[in-house]
Amino acid sequence: MKVERDILTKVDHLFIIQLRYSFQTKYRLYLVLDFVNGGHFSSLSIPHL
Repeated sequence: MKVERDILTKVDHLFIIQLRYSFQTKYRLYLVLDFVNGGHFSSLSIPHL
């Protein structure tokens, strides 16, 4: 997860959600991201059978 956090802190792109804050406990890494209303992108990208 550290790699994902590092990427999200450096990327500035229209289609990638902005990382606002991150913190870590002994067992978990928490990523605070922008909220995007409107559902899942996967429902648009996967053709319906």
